[in-house]
Amino acid sequence: MLSSESAYHDLAVVIDGLRAESSETRIASATQLKFISEGLGPERTREELLPFLSDSIDDDDLVLLKLSASIPLLTASHLGGAEHMYMLLQPLELLLTVEESSVRTAAIDSLTKILPSLPQESVAEHLLPMVQRLGTREWFTSRISASLILPLLIPLLEVHEVESCITDRSWRVRWTVGSNFGKIARYDLSDSYVALATDAESEVRIAALTQLGQVANEGNKDKIVALCEKAMDDVNDKVRGELAGGITGLGEVMGKEGTRDKLLPIMLKLLRDEDSEVRLRLISGLGKLSSIIGVGLLSSSLLPSIMDLAADKTWRVRLAIISEIPRLASDLGVGFFDDKFCNLCLTWLSDDCSSIRVAAAENLKHLSKLFGEDWMLERIMPTIQELRVNQSYLRRLTCLVSAGKIAESVPPGVVSSSIVPVITGMAGDAVPNIRFNVAKTLASVGRLVGKDKFEAEIMPTLKTLEEDEDRDVVWFAKESIEGLKGFYA
Repeated sequence: MLSSESAYHDLAVVIDGLRAESSETRIASATQLKFISEGLGPERTREELLPFLSDSIDDDDLVLLKLSASIPLLTASHLGGAEHMYMLLQPLELLLTVEESSVRTAAIDSLTKILPSLPQESVAEHLLPMVQRLGTREWFTSRISASLILPLLIPLLEVHEVESCITDRSWRVRWTVGSNFGKIARYDLSDSYVALATDAESEVRIAALTQLGQVANEGNKDKIVALCEKAMDDVNDKVRGELAGGITGLGEVMGKEGTRDKLLPIMLKLLRDEDSEVRLRLISGLGKLSSIIGVGLLSSSLLPSIMDLAADKTWRVRLAIISEIPRLASDLGVGFFDDKFCNLCLTWLSDDCSSIRVAAAENLKHLSKLFGEDWMLERIMPTIQELRVNQSYLRRLTCLVSAGKIAESVPPGVVSSSIVPVITGMAGDAVPNIRFNVAKTLASVGRLVGKDKFEAEIMPTLKTLEEDEDRDVVWFAKESIEGLKGFYA
């Protein structure tokens, strides 16, 4: 309670600010609920402040956002005890009905903060009825709020209260439930989940499929498989894409035999889907499968399709395949990799898409580290040497990028004996772009060979480039020299 005249004046100003015509003034006052409550005391807070907030809800979204954030700052001491905390639900209920989604989200955040302070009897007597009122109001925004509150109240709700949102007439409410279905999966609602995942609205189907991995369990495997079989033929590309992104995560639930017999046929069809995004989503999850179904089954069932996708017309699909290669190589072993994938990895170095060539070079670094320098010298270096003298300067540039990447994963002696000669041998290239990239590559490789090798094998080439007729080459050569001198100083 306030004890001085000036304090009472300050309080009056803040309270009057809640009624001011200026939105800036109302916003400022909305942030001062705690100060107002402390000035009024618990009884007047309950009997005057909170009813005022409920009766005069503002029409400015910024004011409502500040109000939502301020309500959780009122604690049991401000209201006269925990038994009165339920009164904070009154203004929050109104905030949960407004049209602006950011205000409703802020109100739900505030409710989340208040919930631990509500006594159990207040939850039963006040909070649950509030959610029920929200869930039965005409305007869909209230029902969306109810569906978002559901996950917070799972231990306290009856099944029929959850199902009422699942079957709501507004697709936005069904979408919200579908997006959060994993949080209510403790109920035996597999039929309701299937209903959402086969909803007439594609947005609802997509939202439900995002929860596929969280919903699947031993008890509903057959229903989930039947759902996947239906979703793989969905007319909407994004629905099939969401299925492709989640189906590989079902392997742990289905087990090896279930994955082989039930899921692999679906995956094979998705790998051949006409939409590149669908293929891309499935490829990104392939790494999860090898530990479940084993390398043998993976190679016999999916690898033929993967090999076809490696030459897919969509570069992003090819890029996704490339990103999975190191993990597949680790699982498959060097013999199988050499037989099936090695030539393909080298072919990517000559791809027409620059992003593919760069990713392929990055792959060589990982593969060289995985299989060792002897494998690299035998399997990779011949192709690097061929690229060094290729007529296309882009292919020669790929040679430089690859050499620089590989150097990071092999011993210094191999860098000095096999990598550096390739790079320095290109210092006389007719294209200035190649020559200044030689300087740039030597700047990084030079740090790997030691000071003596740097001075004997790399510095002479950089000095030559420093005298080049092209000013860009000269600039990069000088930069590399200064950087390496500083590194070895």
